[in-house]
Amino acid sequence: MDSTKNEIYQYIKQISSKFSRDNAFMFSTQNICDKLRLSRNLTSQYLNQLQRENKLIKINSRPVYFIDPIALNNAYNTTITHADYLSIDELIDELEIAKVNNANFNKLIGKKESLSYCIDQAIVAISYPDNGLPIFIVGESGTGKTYFAKVTAEYIIQNKFANSSVKYFECFKYRNNQNLFINNLSRALEQTNEKNILIFDDIHFLSGESFEFIISLLEQTYEHNKSNKNNNFLIITSSSSLDMTNRQKLSSKLPITIQIPSLQERQILEITNLIHLFYKTESDKIDKNILVSSKVLNTLLNYKFTDNINGLRNAIQLSVANSLAKQKNKENHNLNIYMHDLHDYITYDSNSQDVNNYFIDNSMVEISTITQITKSNKTCDFLENIIKTYDQFDQSEITYNELLSSLIKHINEYYELIQLDKNYISKKMKSIEKTISSIFNEIEELYRIYFPSSFAYALSNIIANRLQITSFINNFEEENHEIIDNLHSIITENFPKETIISDEIENMISQELDLHIGKLELVTIILSIHIFNHNIYNTETLGIIIAHGYSTASSVADITNTLLGYRLFEAVDMPYNVSMTEVAAKIKKIMHIKRNIKNLIMLVDMGSLEHLGDELEDLSNVNIGIINNISTGLAINIGYKILSNFSIDLILKKACDEYTIKYKIITKEKKERAIIFTSENGDIINKKLADLFKKSLPKKTGIHIIPYNFQSLINKDEQKLIFDSYEVLFICGTLNPNIQHIPFISIDSFLNISEISKISNSLYSYLNKTELEVFQKNLLFNFSMQNIVGYLSILDAKKIIDTVNRSLFTLQNLLQIKIDFNTSIGLMIHISCMIERLVTHSSIYEEVDISSFAKKEIDTIHIIKESLKDIELNYGISIPTYELLYIYDYIKSFLH
Repeated sequence: MDSTKNEIYQYIKQISSKFSRDNAFMFSTQNICDKLRLSRNLTSQYLNQLQRENKLIKINSRPVYFIDPIALNNAYNTTITHADYLSIDELIDELEIAKVNNANFNKLIGKKESLSYCIDQAIVAISYPDNGLPIFIVGESGTGKTYFAKVTAEYIIQNKFANSSVKYFECFKYRNNQNLFINNLSRALEQTNEKNILIFDDIHFLSGESFEFIISLLEQTYEHNKSNKNNNFLIITSSSSLDMTNRQKLSSKLPITIQIPSLQERQILEITNLIHLFYKTESDKIDKNILVSSKVLNTLLNYKFTDNINGLRNAIQLSVANSLAKQKNKENHNLNIYMHDLHDYITYDSNSQDVNNYFIDNSMVEISTITQITKSNKTCDFLENIIKTYDQFDQSEITYNELLSSLIKHINEYYELIQLDKNYISKKMKSIEKTISSIFNEIEELYRIYFPSSFAYALSNIIANRLQITSFINNFEEENHEIIDNLHSIITENFPKETIISDEIENMISQELDLHIGKLELVTIILSIHIFNHNIYNTETLGIIIAHGYSTASSVADITNTLLGYRLFEAVDMPYNVSMTEVAAKIKKIMHIKRNIKNLIMLVDMGSLEHLGDELEDLSNVNIGIINNISTGLAINIGYKILSNFSIDLILKKACDEYTIKYKIITKEKKERAIIFTSENGDIINKKLADLFKKSLPKKTGIHIIPYNFQSLINKDEQKLIFDSYEVLFICGTLNPNIQHIPFISIDSFLNISEISKISNSLYSYLNKTELEVFQKNLLFNFSMQNIVGYLSILDAKKIIDTVNRSLFTLQNLLQIKIDFNTSIGLMIHISCMIERLVTHSSIYEEVDISSFAKKEIDTIHIIKESLKDIELNYGISIPTYELLYIYDYIKSFLH
């Protein structure tokens, strides 16, 4: 290395470990040349060379900064994977996230791309109160499920969510020995009462008793979560080949399912990083510098490996082994990888398929530079063709009409090309296309224009590629920014109507997808609108509705635009204390986009806003009218006049003359609101349930909490009394009385956080946010199984729960059914109350004759009786038939 160049490199290495936002200036070209007393041009030249050699990373801001990545990796305990960044903030954000809590996940390739959602789900499950949630990791063979599970375990331990013990079960080894699996797992559970991590890898190899053992373990973990028993973290992985029955069993017990993407679903840069990792591993192993032909790299990037990442790794290992075996000069420190070093089936398939060439020139590529893709795919070819065509126009080689004709030709060819290339579409691409299609549907409706489905797919393809090869696109735009700016200017000037619509699309894409689209994409959108729509309606008059409140103006504008069929009104929602200057700034922002508007009509909701026009004096060539009134009817009236191309003064005059205010008085007695508690267990239990609910409320709400007899509630004549007297918000209980238009919430829902949230929603106008949180916690505590049984019964709650649990287990075995969690809770409460009634002789129902029932029903009732024998013996009672019938009603939907 040149001594001056090395001096620069060593200086940056020395200071990079101290890098921070505050001292970023130290890494600018100017500061480096000043410190080393070198010329700026020479310093800049060497810095860029070092960056191209992957020795430095570059921050493409103004000024540009250069930093040593190795020093940053050591300082922040992370791995910098990008060669360049758009800003200091982007780099700092990545470093801080890695330093704070993703240190383990940071080692995953694709952590910020295709695996980002997987990581988010894992962290949500791990940090869920009180003891986390089990995690189910699903994916095709070879996608990295096992590695993801182990990294997740590292994260759990490092962040002290569990002890350092990880018990790993490779289910493949137990596929023919179920008893050994059960014994080993039972031994692992008995060895410690501490919170550990259990990983069950490839559970699809288990069946029968061993699979059911894990299901029961999941159930125990869920049921005993609050009593700190069996609180191990469970991480389960499975291939996509898991049969549907077992998948459904697992899914019902596992709230978090993490879908690991296949290799084909990974972004191109991720696959490139994997190729770099695997070749680097082999290079270190054999102590040789590996160079790979561009054709091999393109083949590996395009090939569809059935074993995904494992298949890619195996192919790379074989290519190195083949090349090493053929190498004549063993002393040669370089090892070249060519197509004939790959497996035959890969080379055969690649010759029969059209591939995207990400690497060009048939060159040999050093593995250290593999991650720097020099050429992209069809989208990049399309963008380059657009630039070349405009360059011809700029050099006066073609006329404007020829430019337009060529651009349209390139667009149409690109649409056809990518339509033929739909052999695989990633989930990310599908998501983008769905959003783009939704945006286009809205634009079509608002502007009465047409987009073919191919346009949505084409634009989605461009956006997806921008996300995949961000560095290439950014460099391409930076190198051609002058040409792109000129092309964008000439197109927007010649297609003003299309430009207005494209601006609208750009804004919506930015809001929905949170990403920026470049000027070349905007040119494509403008010309595509022109291709498919020759008669675009655009008015020179715009309405803006300005109102105080969170969404008042937006609501009126949306309804008006929908009814008129055109987007004639924009909205400005504002808080009550906003200044006139701030409102004017929002209006100016809208008018900056609506460049063709000559007349502006503003509907305002307060007299003080009438002087808004004084703040808009710098809106040149725009006539402004203000109406001191807002309503949907008035907006529609004005909208029709805009569509009729009336002048602004005529619109304002006629609208004020025609729009009149009418009134009507409706008198109606308002009912007080109530919540009803009912059950089949009698009035005493109803009152206890209502009292327990009242205790959960942090303050008096004015809502009546009413216990009500179940039989009276289902009797149409008797129920009229309660519903005529109160506006019933919802009914709570153990059995649904099926009252039309009145929501029913089962008592077992109080043990479910999402269901409690629904209950809270009904009370949001009575309790503030803090009070609602207290209410939810009280409800979870008061209606926990032991609490509710203890409150409803004078008997020992723990003994009742244990006894009923055993009986329900026996019942399910005898009937060969599986009762869901919610029904189990309802049965638990019902049977607990039944025991107390029979023990205290407070039951008032007469015995029932079942001789007329069907034989199958009678047999089932006898089985129910048999399963409850333990209860009868423990409490010295005899369970009558009418009680057995109640239980039969509970479970009959589970019977075949």
